[in-house]
Amino acid sequence: MALVTATPTGFTITDLSGHTVLVSETTPSPIAGIAVDPNLNVAYLTMPDSSTLLTVPLPGTGSN
Repeated sequence: MALVTATPTGFTITDLSGHTVLVSETTPSPIAGIAVDPNLNVAYLTMPDSSTLLTVPLPGTGSN
């Protein structure tokens, strides 16, 4: 299971079972909202300050 969190300068995706940061990225503006679609295994991150919606695949959750 993965945890998606906003940071002051971007976002991180953490593996909860191993408490390991899988992804840590910076963004052009703050993340205001996070939604996860477990059926598609993606996270949606909104940045209203830059009118941006990021679609981020969740690591380790896709099919091989």
